[in-house]
Amino acid sequence: MCCDYPNRGTLILALRQHPRERIRWREAALASARRLKNRNAESVHHANLGIALSSLGEYRRALEHYKQSLAIAREIGDREGESRVLGNLGNVYGNLGESRRAIGYLERQLAIAREIGDRYGEGNAFGNLGNIYGALEKPARAIEYYDQSLAIAREISDRQGEGTALGNLGNIYGSLGERRRAIDYYNQSLLIARELGDRHDEAQVLSGLGTAYHSLGEFLQAIEYYEQSLSVAREIGERKGEGAALFNVGSVSYLLGERKKAIEYATPALQVFEEVASPLAKMVRGEIEKWQTSADTARR
Repeated sequence: MCCDYPNRGTLILALRQHPRERIRWREAALASARRLKNRNAESVHHANLGIALSSLGEYRRALEHYKQSLAIAREIGDREGESRVLGNLGNVYGNLGESRRAIGYLERQLAIAREIGDRYGEGNAFGNLGNIYGALEKPARAIEYYDQSLAIAREISDRQGEGTALGNLGNIYGSLGERRRAIDYYNQSLLIARELGDRHDEAQVLSGLGTAYHSLGEFLQAIEYYEQSLSVAREIGERKGEGAALFNVGSVSYLLGERKKAIEYATPALQVFEEVASPLAKMVRGEIEKWQTSADTARR
């Protein structure tokens, strides 16, 4: 029971439990799998521990679990498990700013998913590759991958995947300056996230809406969405999202002439990004220094 229950409820528990609670359950399940000498379950529990740790921004610890999961999946010939862990590894390296390494893992995930006919895994790989190419500022390539991910999600009735793909399309069109189109995608994604109770996607989409309105110069609306995103991110323990929301509120506050508030929000954002080893830490530190210099100059 201890070994099997978290696997039977993987999707719903990811929506309903705080990552710390998921870690507690998965550690107990992992111990049970080892006592039972169930190598397949052991691999799955390692992978899900990695996912929970990634949600908290603990990427280095997540890598340790993913690597153990991958080794076991290959040992027992679990091709589906191997594919999905490769995708997880790609995501972690993407979050750490190691884009080329991430692409290598994600392309191997995609190849195996196609080989074994895993449409869910294929759609997931397309979405993850889109994220990396978006970060590399290659929007046409990113849109191509996101469109394929969205098509597969709708084909297999994967509502969560559909919502994620719509949110990703919102991100990329927003980066291209097509803010109204981005907002349309975000609103579709937000409806699905709330329908499913997917708090993780809800936090990300609210952040995207904030960014879109920020770009349109509608600053008060932007702050409203950023603060909603911050509230959800803190509720679910999503550290990277918390840091982004804090910094975004600070950025808009600075534009509104509220330098003190800007620094008050950006300082804990920097702390979060440093704790999760995010490549964004350097940029945030630079902005805080600029704002502080501006405040000092204004006082003189």
